[in-house]
Amino acid sequence: RSRELARERTFLVQEQTHAAIARVQEFQAHYCVLPGDQFCALEKLKSHERLRDSLIVYDSIGDVEAAMDDGVVFVFLSHQWLGYDEPDPERVHVGAMREAIRSVGQDADVPLDRVRVWLDVISIPQRNRSEQKLAIASLPTFASSCNYFVAVAPDTVHANTRVACGARSYRRRAWCRAEIMSCWARNGTRDMYLSTSTGLRPLAPSDEILVEALDVFGGDLTCCRRGHGNGEACDREELMLPILGLYAEIYRDREGVAEEAYGLIKPRRSRADICSPTTHHGL
Repeated sequence: RSRELARERTFLVQEQTHAAIARVQEFQAHYCVLPGDQFCALEKLKSHERLRDSLIVYDSIGDVEAAMDDGVVFVFLSHQWLGYDEPDPERVHVGAMREAIRSVGQDADVPLDRVRVWLDVISIPQRNRSEQKLAIASLPTFASSCNYFVAVAPDTVHANTRVACGARSYRRRAWCRAEIMSCWARNGTRDMYLSTSTGLRPLAPSDEILVEALDVFGGDLTCCRRGHGNGEACDREELMLPILGLYAEIYRDREGVAEEAYGLIKPRRSRADICSPTTHHGL
């Protein structure tokens, strides 16, 4: 009986891994971006639904790559939400993001209307939970389908908790770690930046931030802080398959494009919790 259970477990793990790999090979949802000139005209961050008519939609990774070949520059903006229900209630991030996009335009030597901006609240449906889940499943492909990955983390406070927020708190967030890892694992760190008041600077001048990002499931989550009321699912469950697929892809390509990522993971691969939500959430 124990052998039969072991075989069943092996089959289930293999099936789950194959499903996870399939999740990260192509977009599971539309890749929605806002032109840079329109983004820089925003006085406050607006939701996907409010900006729907202004968004440019890409159906596949191939479509994004074709646009890149045509000189379009894609920017993935990563940030920590500064409120439970609003990403930027006191309009701290939007100003820093506008400056980041202008810096990208200058660095890439392109006009802002040739820049395409991905930002969670703008690019992911906020009202339709089913569509939102598909977009979350696409996180590794979204975060790696860019020319610039820019973390925006100015010093401020969270609107609800009044806890200090900045580069350190950004690095503790599970979602931010997942975005960092997704871009780095596929693209390396060359085009990953931290937005500052003086322009863009390298996000990962050392391996420290990358090592932190490996521990996605050890990161902070708002759902856990709020106690998962009314049977709310933990976001770690949403992240499990995309991150599993990313780790499987890194292992598969460990002697090729993922050599840098695997080199950092290899000394830590004995840690059972590195890509498992169970250790952190008691699942």
